[in-house]
Amino acid sequence: MKKIVKSIPLLLMLGIILALSSCFWSRVNDDNIELEEKQVEFENISSEYNVKSSKVNLYFYKDGNVPLINIETFYSMLNGYYDISKKEVSINPNFNRLYIVDKSQSLIRTIFDWRYNTITLKNELSPYGICSGGTRDYTSYYDLKLVKPIMSIEIEYYLGDYNIDILYNNGNVLIPLNVLNFIGSGYYNAIYNGNKIYGFYYGDDLSDVYDNKLVGVPDDIIDESNNELFFLLNEKYGLKDYNNVSDYKSYISKEVVENLNSKDAEVRNDALVTIVNKILDDPHSRMINSSMYSSNKDDLSTIKYLDSESRTVKVGTVINKLRNQNKESEKGNNPIYYKEDTLFLTLSDFSLGIKEEVYETDGVYKEDAYLKDTPALFYKALNDAKNNHSEVKNVVIDVSFNGGGYVAAMFRALTFLSERNIYFCYSINKDYTEIYNILGDTDMDGNYDGDAFDYNYYILESEGTFSAANAFVCFAKYSNVAKTIGKKSSGGMCAVMPYMLTDGTYFTLSDSTQQNAIRISHDKYYIYEIESGAPVDIQLEYDDFYDLDKILELIHNN
Repeated sequence: MKKIVKSIPLLLMLGIILALSSCFWSRVNDDNIELEEKQVEFENISSEYNVKSSKVNLYFYKDGNVPLINIETFYSMLNGYYDISKKEVSINPNFNRLYIVDKSQSLIRTIFDWRYNTITLKNELSPYGICSGGTRDYTSYYDLKLVKPIMSIEIEYYLGDYNIDILYNNGNVLIPLNVLNFIGSGYYNAIYNGNKIYGFYYGDDLSDVYDNKLVGVPDDIIDESNNELFFLLNEKYGLKDYNNVSDYKSYISKEVVENLNSKDAEVRNDALVTIVNKILDDPHSRMINSSMYSSNKDDLSTIKYLDSESRTVKVGTVINKLRNQNKESEKGNNPIYYKEDTLFLTLSDFSLGIKEEVYETDGVYKEDAYLKDTPALFYKALNDAKNNHSEVKNVVIDVSFNGGGYVAAMFRALTFLSERNIYFCYSINKDYTEIYNILGDTDMDGNYDGDAFDYNYYILESEGTFSAANAFVCFAKYSNVAKTIGKKSSGGMCAVMPYMLTDGTYFTLSDSTQQNAIRISHDKYYIYEIESGAPVDIQLEYDDFYDLDKILELIHNN
């Protein structure tokens, strides 16, 4: 009897295990879907990264127009921008998944699940890391010291919510070509224009991409492009939560959404420009090119979609007003100017020069580097003040008509102000935040000691101070290394990221990765969102922005 009693639970348990296993290991495939395979050329038209041209296979639904690509093929095709040497790819049909796993750390992985149409990023933000290199120096002479790390990350995209499928067809794991551009949020994209695939970097000349004879937008291209648009707005747009939007498809008017479905390329284009330029009303979000099916691919006349009260117009208006005032002021267009005990530095943007144009050799700037490179400007001005102008006690940094630029240049500029006391944080989304301390090697001698310049720093800001310039003001202000003068800045806490839809519509959006400021008090970190701008310590009216006597009076009385 005992043996029988014992065997019943054992058999039951074995049955449960087998039942669960068969459910969990339920293989799914799309072999019944008839796909058409086509070999096409891939041409890299960018000089920013060394990506080799090649030939690859694309897949299409029968009589369809939306290109699908094997996931491994996509990343191999873009090797040179992505570093594929550090990852391993495996397919597990039992779990209906493709894995991309870091060779040195198996907890860093990306999972493509074709059963549930999900992409999961574990402890990383992109399936593959981006290769170092390029024509500009993004990483030298400063460091971001991680103070408070994120212990683990899991970001999951439910592609099924946007009618985007991952297919497992006869051993190939396939996905719409464009979707892979979106997952890692990179400045390099690949697009199929009906003839070949082009690889391009943000800012490249795209005349070859749009040199086609496409007429009439196919239904599947419309559907795919609209699905991609709402995926980007809901999953990748960094100001969605800031704007208190739960779903952009229901937030945007029915009329505009209906126009997105028009087979008339100009009607669709009008709806897309309305969404990106007017409804978002974010200076980081702007149309670059309309679709490959449009007759006016590069004539968007975007200003007609903006009214005088829009945020984008306000930022631009203030920038133009103050740029003209600066030209006509006492210091004119001089980026470096001395008056009494004060050095005035004017930054129209945060620029990062091409290496060959900036450095004689490593650590040695060319004579005119300061005209092309913001860190070189700080180096020249502050060393000149230190060595030749002993009367200087104050430095006023003018970013009042600075709309942004390279974040790396902004970080390096900050390190001239303080050696170890400037902090900021990256927020991947509301759940994941990392805190960093910015360290600088301003004299380019290989260490971070004795690199700051001991002056009283003031930053002139305005409603035209945006993006990287806004971050510069906020990081300096909340880290207590500078005081602000003027009018509250305009925000821009997210990186600008370029995206192209399958129909060729090309635009930028504020990315989901955000920067925020940090203030430390009693060993506690207080986070300040910077999209709302940097409050002003010393108020100044716009008419007085370039009255240097007025500014000197204010800072001497401060």
